[in-house]
Amino acid sequence: VMGGKNSRLSCWAALCPRLRRRQQWWEELQVVSVESEPYSDDEDDFRVAQSRKEALSFRNMGRSFHIAGSFDKAVEYYDKELELRTALGDTIGACEVWLELGTALRARGNTEAAISAFESCVSLVCEAKDPQLAYQALCQLASTHRARGETEKAIRCVEKCLALAQSLEDRDGISMAYNHLGNIHQSMGDYPTALDYHLKAVNPDVPEFDEEEASRREGGPRQRHSENPDLIEITVSND
Repeated sequence: VMGGKNSRLSCWAALCPRLRRRQQWWEELQVVSVESEPYSDDEDDFRVAQSRKEALSFRNMGRSFHIAGSFDKAVEYYDKELELRTALGDTIGACEVWLELGTALRARGNTEAAISAFESCVSLVCEAKDPQLAYQALCQLASTHRARGETEKAIRCVEKCLALAQSLEDRDGISMAYNHLGNIHQSMGDYPTALDYHLKAVNPDVPEFDEEEASRREGGPRQRHSENPDLIEITVSND
């Protein structure tokens, strides 16, 4: 009987090496956390420092379980971190853990709760005024809406991502937003619009196409590059 039990434990350890070492890693992390900062005479400061270290430990544990596919345990540790971040008034830290929590909930199949988590992150980001975190949260929110078939909501989220990236002059962010928009429109069967966005993703510095302005300047309607049937055919064939 013992042999069978030990065999099962060995198989589990071989399949999940990260979890096999989690207890040892946890103990080592606690030792490093305590030794990395000298004891403060101010008890409140010491408590805050310890709470921050504990919150970081919870995040790392959550990520380990997330990687191993144990999403319920990941959510459990992210919840613990969120409680500490909130008590500490750490708005940026809370935003980051809302992102982690949302991805774990989505992986678990609870997309409604994931949307709520990402929306909470967006709300906090507005308070913290961190556009980079806002971009990440909106991208995750858009991906979740798209997975649920809520394409209009997904498009609105990505358009906000695009506006943020443009305000930051983030070329990579602009390109990524255009690609997201292209993928969404392609999934809707709107290939001309999808191609427009994908071409803009290649050269994100190209300004938005204004049909009315082009018509006024050129004295007539101007054919958009996406109306080239050969290009559209290539896009469809690669779907």
